[in-house]
Amino acid sequence: MPIEFQCSSCNKQLRVPETAVGKQAKCPSCQQVVTVPGASTAGAQPVGTGPATTGTPAVGAPPSGLGGNPYAGAMQPGAAQTGPNPYATPSTAAAQRAQLTSQGTGQLEATRAVSVAWTLFKEHAGILIGSTVVIMVVGFAISMIQQVVQMIAMQAAIQGAGPPGRGGSDTIAMAVLFGTTLLFTLISAAVQMFFVTGLINIQLRIARGQQADFGMLFSGGRWYLKLFLGYLLFAIIVCLGFMALIIPGIYLTMRYWSFMHFIVDKDCGIMESLKLASEASKGNMGETFLLGLLSIGLVILGYIMLCFGILVTMPVIYLSLTIAYLMMTAQPFRQMPRGV
Repeated sequence: MPIEFQCSSCNKQLRVPETAVGKQAKCPSCQQVVTVPGASTAGAQPVGTGPATTGTPAVGAPPSGLGGNPYAGAMQPGAAQTGPNPYATPSTAAAQRAQLTSQGTGQLEATRAVSVAWTLFKEHAGILIGSTVVIMVVGFAISMIQQVVQMIAMQAAIQGAGPPGRGGSDTIAMAVLFGTTLLFTLISAAVQMFFVTGLINIQLRIARGQQADFGMLFSGGRWYLKLFLGYLLFAIIVCLGFMALIIPGIYLTMRYWSFMHFIVDKDCGIMESLKLASEASKGNMGETFLLGLLSIGLVILGYIMLCFGILVTMPVIYLSLTIAYLMMTAQPFRQMPRGV
């Protein structure tokens, strides 16, 4: 008799032969590897979808006595799960729970976020460095194409406008330069944002102690359009802020930076993600500013280390932002000793 159960990651209904009990199976929807439960538990209510029957809080729920977490609503299909695999063996599930801690107050600790990110980076250096290399190579390739296109377009425009040195040819050259720069800036953002979406998904899983693999870098399709359009809106808001004497731009960046994590983690809309990001930043602006300074320091350190150090410091910065997001929204993440 076939066994039906839900994927612990995307909640998709799965169906496998009875002979697969206890074996590992890969969800065809999200590629998450799950353990096939026994027939007696397959029809049970999935963890996190209703009241717990054993006294254990539902996955994603705040610790007892801490009140409701405004960011820990029901996980959307395909969003990264915030707790242990409900289909794991009891011993494995207990070990996973032991690795998680909850920042129930929703307070960001910038130095601790960087410290935890560094420890997790050492455990997952391969996938994090590989993902960063892909994003950097894609950006470099687009930049090279941009330079070639600009050179050809400008030469054609100048030749069509007459001898060099005339005001008309100079104006056309500047217009071509501006137009191609704007076009390729949008192309670069559109392409790189696809991989950034997958990278955030990877980072959320690593931060929560869940399985992650390099293939998940290409898993951002379901959130891509919202994230890209949200990024354009965010960029416009921040640019207007910087045009207003710089300080408003810094403030708006610190207030809304986490909107991308809300889109990937909660599958919410663009305006909702900006609203949630603004709410999460309340009371955390000082630590957010400190995290920004630490990130700038890591970038400088990466370039000082013969530029290759950027392959280490950039993944640590990205992962620090994900840890910071989980802290600000009072969600569990991998527990590290305070001395780390």
